[in-house]
This record gives sequence, structure tokens and C-alpha cells, in this order.
Amino acid sequence: SSYYRLPARKVPTVTTVNDFIYEKFRHGLARQVHALQKRAAIREADRIICVSENTRRDLCEMYPEIPDNRIAVVPNGVSKVFLASKSRCVSEPPFALFVGSRDQLYKNFRVAAEAVSLVPGLSLVAVGPAPTDDERKLAQVHRIDFRSVDDDGLLDLYERAVCLVYPSLYEGFGLPILEAMACRCPVVCLAVPGVKDTAGDAGFYVPEN
Repeated sequence: SSYYRLPARKVPTVTTVNDFIYEKFRHGLARQVHALQKRAAIREADRIICVSENTRRDLCEMYPEIPDNRIAVVPNGVSKVFLASKSRCVSEPPFALFVGSRDQLYKNFRVAAEAVSLVPGLSLVAVGPAPTDDERKLAQVHRIDFRSVDDDGLLDLYERAVCLVYPSLYEGFGLPILEAMACRCPVVCLAVPGVKDTAGDAGFYVPEN
């Protein structure tokens, strides 16, 4: 199970742990319920898959009683849609790309918007859910185009973007980084754990938020 659900009867169980976002950034009832389910699934699992070294470190810190021989690091893969990328041609006028949820502060969407607006002639295309009222107001100040696309549409954007802007403060993995790199799209990101696990030596790292 990837969502911390235990089977009704005792069978060998493998649990995948993606991150500890709830523990680090969420509050209230949602965090409590998630933490209870996750704790039970982790403690009962015969094997635990962590999607990055950063997630493994967080797991070992929060659950020191779990022996190392029950934990394996298995990084996420990337869809064959992005692996099939063939062309790379930056659009005119140029745009940077932001991919993913924007409702959590750790994703740093406002920082991405403000940073891109400092570059003359560069706009930001934000792929994800429909914009909120606050985001529409932000778009009146900065050059932002909100898009909702399927994988083929996202492939096209990766192939035409100047870069992927990924200023997240924390990631279990950071799948858009891998998708962008499969399309040879440069990635500008913060030098934080989780992000560095995915981007490796190929990211363009910004040292400070």
C-alpha cells in the first residue's frame, strides 16, 4: 500500500513511504489521522520502501526502532511519455515552468513567481489546479499563465520552457525534476535534501531561499 492502509488479515506487507510532508508542514486533525495511519503501517510492514535517501533519513529519525534491514531505497521512475521526448526548442517569447501543487507554503510558488518576474521578458507558466482568487491577483502583478494539461501537454511545455523553476523547501522525491530532465529541460532548484536526491549533479542550485 502507498497510502498506509493495513490488510484485514495478517499477510506479508510492503509499505511505500514517499515523504513526511504531513509531519513537517501540516497541522490539526488531518495531520493526526495521517500520522496514526502511517505509524501503524510502518510498524506492521515486513518491508518498507523509501523513495529517496532523504525519506529514509526522515524515517530513521522519526522511527528509530525500525531496523535498517527492513528499509530499502527505491527511487521513483518517470513515465514513458517523458522518456519519449525527442525535440527541444525554447519558445519565443520565453517562459519558465512551475509544475505541481501551489497551496502549500513549502512549495514556494510565490517565490517562483517573484523570481521569474525579475527577468525581463520572461513569463511563468504554472501547471496544476485552477488558480485561486489570490493567485489571480498575483498574476495581475507578475507574468503568470495558469495551465491544466495532460502528460502530452506537459511534455510539450517541458520541451519549450527555458527551465523548470522548482523552489520547494522539502521533497520526498520531486517527480517534476525527473520529468523535466528526461525532456532535457534545465532545472533551477534549492539545494535542499530530497530535491538534491533527485536532481543530483545536474540541477542548477540556488543556495538560499
